[in-house]
Amino acid sequence: METRTTGMFKSLTVSKFFIKMIRKFVDLNKVALKASFLWTSFILTMIVLVIFLIAYFKGNLPELDLFIAVLLGAGIVFPAFIVLVGYLRWLWDYSIFRRNFNSKPFNLIDRLGFERTIKKSKWNFSLEYFTGHINGFIVDSEVETQYENKFVRFKFYVKPRKYEKSEFKEIQKRLTDRDGCFYFDTIIKRFHYKNHRLKTVDELERELIAFSELIKREKIEPSEFANR
Repeated sequence: METRTTGMFKSLTVSKFFIKMIRKFVDLNKVALKASFLWTSFILTMIVLVIFLIAYFKGNLPELDLFIAVLLGAGIVFPAFIVLVGYLRWLWDYSIFRRNFNSKPFNLIDRLGFERTIKKSKWNFSLEYFTGHINGFIVDSEVETQYENKFVRFKFYVKPRKYEKSEFKEIQKRLTDRDGCFYFDTIIKRFHYKNHRLKTVDELERELIAFSELIKREKIEPSEFANR
């Protein structure tokens, strides 16, 4: 009896979690959800109508029930499936974000002045990240869930400038030695969320300041704007 009760309690807890996450997903992505559903529905419906129109002119008239079923599938069922896939992907990204930023010392970066921010878009589902300032640089802290989901990345926004090929390689090597790299108009400093030598958030701050000094020594200036 006790085992059965425990199992029911766990099932109820999981159900509450998923309901909570669905509500969060819908609340954060209302505009993107509407746009993705309507555009997917419109495009697929148009494709189906064109196919049936071609069949009509060729004298291959489909059954009415088949026509309605395919039209409903293209206009409602398949777009809803796309939204479901998008939700599952968002849930995966969110769980990775939470895992990485719940690990020490990244769970305390708010003490360094970083604020949790949500990036919303009409065409993409919401992304969460932290933003702050380090030694004059605008810095975003994020997780790239597709290719580097075990790393917390700190993006230093820098002013773009021209580099000689040899100069760029030398700078890149020095950045790589400190787990850094160029990334468009930013320079990234990476930390594995678990396998790192940082013990406190103060050590993290010192690492970030030292990295920012390395950037400045390469005559790379902080950008006044963050082109996200």
